[in-house]
Amino acid sequence: MISAWIPTCVSLLLALANVGFAGAGGPRVVKPGDQIDVALGFLDVGSDNTVLVHIQNGTTEVWDMPQVDVSCPACMTIVSAPLQLDPGEVGQFEVQVHAVGDPGVHRWGVSLHGGGSLPLGIDVSGVLRGLRVEPPRVAFGRLVRGDAGGIDVRVSWFGEEALESVHARSTSADVKATVQAARVGKSINVTVLLACTSQPRIVSASVQVSATIRGPDGLAHVVRRAIPVAGHVVDPSLTVRPAAAFLGSMHAGQGAHMLLRVSGMEASRVEARAAMPGLRVSVQNNLVELQYAPSDGVVGLAQGVVELGWGDPWATRAQIPVTVYVQMEQPE
Repeated sequence: MISAWIPTCVSLLLALANVGFAGAGGPRVVKPGDQIDVALGFLDVGSDNTVLVHIQNGTTEVWDMPQVDVSCPACMTIVSAPLQLDPGEVGQFEVQVHAVGDPGVHRWGVSLHGGGSLPLGIDVSGVLRGLRVEPPRVAFGRLVRGDAGGIDVRVSWFGEEALESVHARSTSADVKATVQAARVGKSINVTVLLACTSQPRIVSASVQVSATIRGPDGLAHVVRRAIPVAGHVVDPSLTVRPAAAFLGSMHAGQGAHMLLRVSGMEASRVEARAAMPGLRVSVQNNLVELQYAPSDGVVGLAQGVVELGWGDPWATRAQIPVTVYVQMEQPE
């Protein structure tokens, strides 16, 4: 008898541990439009958790609530819900929450409504235990050859234990991972960057993250995660048409303008600088507009250069020679 009683008692205790109660000590007296918050605390990923709420109609009228909506139909199962409550009547609402997703804070919403009254809202919250890496993968997209790019990855632990330390190791010489010393709560940042961008290529690698977790009893264990890393290093060369700008002949006091089209892998990020007195340059939608007005005293052949590039510090990717001839006298 004793051996049979012990497992039954243990099973009962485990079942109660997965049940969230609202309004301990009696039913919650509610009215249309009220909100009930239920906190389940820490949950294991994949666990089933029962939320049981006793509600009492706090109005003097019959309250109809035949419809129940949930925020996550795939992870919430309605067990029972009152369809109608007379004044002062107590009803039972029970829902089972299947805790799935990434470790961290999760919320599940329920709305009981119908009959023309404001809905009764039940907000269930819980924290899924485990190590969370955010973002779960590092995508650099297109990175210009020679540029340096880094992305911060936050490693966080959710649970009763503490995140003691984090180590990161790259599986490729193209990728470098550095653990930052600064810590925010239970989080530590890891900076991932492309360590070698001298040649155009597609980079595919991963960073292995090892987190040491220490429990309240002083014992430690290690949790590991792999972070996929991908990026495309592109050649920053640009094509400008026409390759040189001749603004023609003009008299002092007149002006001229010209449009040049820029194409290439990184043409959308082009900035322009004018190295010529009287020349103004602007870039819009891969078009470079040149506007020239000769300064006082400028006569004859005037030459200069427009530099195309980007970055801080500035990096020139292409140059456009500009030529204009300014006549001595303005026509009558």
